[in-house]
Amino acid sequence: MAAAAEEARLLAWLRGPAAPGGPELAAYVSELAALGLAELGREPARLAAERARVGAETRRLAFEHYRAFIRSAECTGRAGRGFGGIESRLGSLLERLPALQDACRCGTGTGHWERRVETGQEGPGMGRAALGS
Repeated sequence: MAAAAEEARLLAWLRGPAAPGGPELAAYVSELAALGLAELGREPARLAAERARVGAETRRLAFEHYRAFIRSAECTGRAGRGFGGIESRLGSLLERLPALQDACRCGTGTGHWERRVETGQEGPGMGRAALGS
């Protein structure tokens, strides 16, 4: 009796919303529950054959489309390195923003900063050290 109750709780959990694997697993468990004893006994062999078939198909596709797989991996790597560089530069820029903000607050009036830039003068506190250059 206790084993039957445990099985019922397990099946309820597998069919419930918190089940691992989502709706696919719930559908598979429902299929298993509908199988007869003989069919259920053959299920492990069927799964092993399916796993072998999927593995062989994956190897075949990788071989047939080797260049595409390699190019895809190279592009993914380049994109990842590019994003890493952007993140690094953005982090550096964000570190420098407080100094830039302080320097902008030190301006004496409208147009002051523009005049200094036009004449080649640096704004107050805007030396290369303030910008981290």
